[in-house]
Amino acid sequence: MNPTQKFWYEILREGILRPYEKEWESSVTTESLYADFTDFSKKLGGRWHSSPSNFGKELKKVCPKVVRKKGKADPPFPGERTWCYVFPGLDECRKLFEAAVKMEIDWS
Repeated sequence: MNPTQKFWYEILREGILRPYEKEWESSVTTESLYADFTDFSKKLGGRWHSSPSNFGKELKKVCPKVVRKKGKADPPFPGERTWCYVFPGLDECRKLFEAAVKMEIDWS
């Protein structure tokens, strides 16, 4: 798997978009998800970097139903409108990922 696929797999395995969440939230700011991705990438060795737009394109490959639109910001600026990724439910995201990587995954 490439770094974006690995990152998305870990999110789907954990079942949460952000580390502080307790359950699947369908929306996250593009900036915060990209920051999480770059942190994850550094842990993989830090040699692979992607621009925010390339990350979005790669994310779209593993979750074709993701939508980028203006929405409410994550903390610490709640209520502000910024660019967000809006995802389908967790089960659907997992199925889309399995189709993208062409393998079935035991998510339990």
